[in-house]
Amino acid sequence: MLSGRRNSKLLLHNSHDRRKAAQGRPTRGEMRAYRWEKPLLAGIADYFFVWEIPVALAVLVAWTCGGGYLFHRAVRGELRRRKAGLARALGIAFLAALAGAVAGGIILFLVDSIDRKNAADLRFLGIGLGALSFLAINFVVLYAAFEAPLPRLFRAWALGYAPAAALTALVAVPAAGYAFKTRRDNLARQHSLEALRFIHQRILTEYVSQLRAPPATLQRLVDDNILRKQVLQARANRGRAVDYFYLPAPIPRRQEKSDRILACDFLDNHDGRGRVILFTNGAAEWYPRDRVKDVFDLLENRAFAAALKEAEASLKKP
Repeated sequence: MLSGRRNSKLLLHNSHDRRKAAQGRPTRGEMRAYRWEKPLLAGIADYFFVWEIPVALAVLVAWTCGGGYLFHRAVRGELRRRKAGLARALGIAFLAALAGAVAGGIILFLVDSIDRKNAADLRFLGIGLGALSFLAINFVVLYAAFEAPLPRLFRAWALGYAPAAALTALVAVPAAGYAFKTRRDNLARQHSLEALRFIHQRILTEYVSQLRAPPATLQRLVDDNILRKQVLQARANRGRAVDYFYLPAPIPRRQEKSDRILACDFLDNHDGRGRVILFTNGAAEWYPRDRVKDVFDLLENRAFAAALKEAEASLKKP
């Protein structure tokens, strides 16, 4: 009796999902499948890497000690004695650099939120706007702290911080660009991992568990209103309707070990760096390009590898 109730709930849930898919709205399963698209603040930690620590310290020291000292020398003649101390100038220079970094970081993360939602390459725009925000807030803090004529103060700021700005341009900007790229690459891999796992789950639920043969193509899942067409597209979509190669194979109902491939990324989904591979048991894993051959050379995957090679050759044809 309980089994019958579970089956009826499953049928109701599947029919509800199919109606949503037909209407172009995401199903509950699709919403869970795309849980890697984190809210803005939850994704901030993805930008922090150990190698950034010495870069950040070098820039902070340059803007606090180097820039602060040169700025102090340029404006001390304009200040009253109690406000002309070096220690005070360095402390304010530290606060100015910190405030500028916070402002620039906020701009970077706002641009990233747009980038993640639209899969657009906006890292250079984000770096540019972030740098302008950093400079603007840095100057505003210094201007508020030192009572000196604006033209004189601006000239002293521009000359005093020129070496620090040069160091930042040489070191921090390339580092920020690399962090953006690393983040985008990780997001693209996670996108394919979750999408392929979700595709396997829908094939298992809608076909195998209902004693139907697996679909002949992934497009069939869209045609049958099992899922939306966007699920079949990689994050770096290149205009294709389906960004994953699939070859029908027997799918075990239970979670058991399997080395047989069911589907995988096209190589250009990740600019040739590797593929996410989905096995018939639902497991999915990222394989760098130099490790892909190991799994393709297995006896049970040779037919898949040959068919994939032919499919990718046809993609390159004009």
